[in-house]
Amino acid sequence: MTRSRAGRRLALALLALPALRCATVYSRGVVEDAGGAPVPLASVRLVGAGDRTVATTVTDANGCFFLQKTAPKDEKRFTLEIVAAGYRSARLDVPLQPPILLATLAASSSPEESRIRSTTAAERSERWEPRCIPFFPGGGAQDLAPH
Repeated sequence: MTRSRAGRRLALALLALPALRCATVYSRGVVEDAGGAPVPLASVRLVGAGDRTVATTVTDANGCFFLQKTAPKDEKRFTLEIVAAGYRSARLDVPLQPPILLATLAASSSPEESRIRSTTAAERSERWEPRCIPFFPGGGAQDLAPH
């Protein structure tokens, strides 16, 4: 192997090293109202230490969301906040990579509280998968199907 080729490989390995230490924080799930209807355009925010916003998105027409971002150094826990007009907001403390979540938002006029929790296996297959898979921001595999 020539010295320049070995040098290039070493440089590539050194460039990749920091990426190996970076953790990715992500959250995914579906937001529904108390009746089980999707809540589109809900604001979803992942908050880190010091109330610093790490990532934001809005739910799609099916109430689905997906957040992904390189985690701030040494942070392992975050708060997921979901806010939508006409509904009570919901918050949940989450690890770097929580399970698929189900947020149920209570109407502002309701005495009930909004909540976020992990989905059950049945909820993933009955509610999340049909609405959100494949979920690719900006289009998905369904766009590749013949029309």
